[in-house]
Amino acid sequence: MFKESDPKLNSIQLCEYNWEKEDRRQTGNLFLLETQIGLKQHLLELEQVPRSELAGQQTVSQPAKN
Repeated sequence: MFKESDPKLNSIQLCEYNWEKEDRRQTGNLFLLETQIGLKQHLLELEQVPRSELAGQQTVSQPAKN
């Protein structure tokens, strides 16, 4: 891996290094976007489920209120 301050780098190597760094950043952003879209789709699906079905699926941290 190169360091940007490395005096041995020529301009082509530096460009390639910066492109790789940008590609990794964009890949990370795309992963976050896909995760966000997936969560929104899951929430939309949950909104379609009748409340009576969800009542039986409560977690321990959210006990049913009597």
